Amino acid sequence: MIEPSTLIIVGLLIIVFGFWWKWKIYWFYKSGAYLQELTEIIEEKLSQNQELTSREKKALRDMNSGPWIWKVCSKVGGIFILIGLILSITK
Repeated sequence: MIEPSTLIIVGLLIIVFGFWWKWKIYWFYKSGAYLQELTEIIEEKLSQNQELTSREKKALRDMNSGPWIWKVCSKVGGIFILIGLILSITK
């Protein structure tokens, strides 16, 4: 059986990972002149239905994944923490 404290720690690590992903990947593309220019080029190509390069596709995927990765990690981490707390109370 898994210890409740382990579940709580895993939940916290999942939440931290989600925040790190949003901070490092998602906000990374919002800073810096080169990255802002890349973002504008991608948005321009998308509006004109032009083909994106593989690098631009990866950047677009990373930019769009920030918010939902954070939401998923927060909910999954919260569930792990809640299960750990319930198990520690019932022991």
